[in-house]
Amino acid sequence: MSRLDAAISERPITQLAIPGSHHSASADVDPKSEVESNLSPMLRALGSTSMIRETMAKWMQHQKISVKEQLESGIRYFDFSIEHTANDRFFVVNGLRCNQIDDYLDDLYRFLSEQSREIVIVKMDKFTSFSSENLKDFERFIEQKFGDLIVKQKQNADAESLAEWSLERCWRKKKQIIFLFDTAFPLRIAWPISRYAKVNQSGSDCVEEVIDRLKDTTLSRELEVLQIDESVLSLQLSDALRNPMTTFEKQYGRQATREIVQFIRKNSPKNLNVVAVDFCEEADFAQSIIALNK
Repeated sequence: MSRLDAAISERPITQLAIPGSHHSASADVDPKSEVESNLSPMLRALGSTSMIRETMAKWMQHQKISVKEQLESGIRYFDFSIEHTANDRFFVVNGLRCNQIDDYLDDLYRFLSEQSREIVIVKMDKFTSFSSENLKDFERFIEQKFGDLIVKQKQNADAESLAEWSLERCWRKKKQIIFLFDTAFPLRIAWPISRYAKVNQSGSDCVEEVIDRLKDTTLSRELEVLQIDESVLSLQLSDALRNPMTTFEKQYGRQATREIVQFIRKNSPKNLNVVAVDFCEEADFAQSIIALNK
């Protein structure tokens, strides 16, 4: 997105079309890991057997390429759910554990260090088993890694919302990363999702309904906040148990992304902001979204 025309780079980031990935680290879902601790007791009990964890992994993997490869393909929005473990580590989770968040933040930092005009947005949620002290430690860890690259909330008098940040302003201020946290605990480095973003989760197992919700965004949305459309299918445990020999990727995920990209290419919808999909390398998704910036 560093190559966008000058006029476009002066638009608020809340009015740019930005390609994103859903469950960005889930290519690394590990069937040998522990089950996410905030899942239901039934799922945790089922997850105590290796066979069920293998099935879970097939259905919890919503990306096939690494965060590094996603960055190289043009993805600029990333979605991580975080869990604090008993040995005081921070893991990304999606039903099962992926890698520690350090690995993915290192990928982001290296990319930004090499591409000084690229901007990324990182959403983090869940924060399972976090105390307020754990959150403070986590904040310090991120701040030590990214330092002055972070676009911080109200860092100066004229920056009251994300709508006042454009690519051009980020370049001028040498800022490259925006953190959105879904937590009630106030943090210096992050913008609270509840105030500065609207996340549209489809909640449907029908791709036509997912596309309909995307259409709704184009008709009416708040331009002062980030509009994040998670254009993905939402499935139930029963879907996986009925199809233990296949995968979410083969059964649903890739086809859904293909159809979403087809809709976007055919209609060139206006007013889209952040669009996040599963299997984000499918059908040249990232470039199809970036092309909407006209």
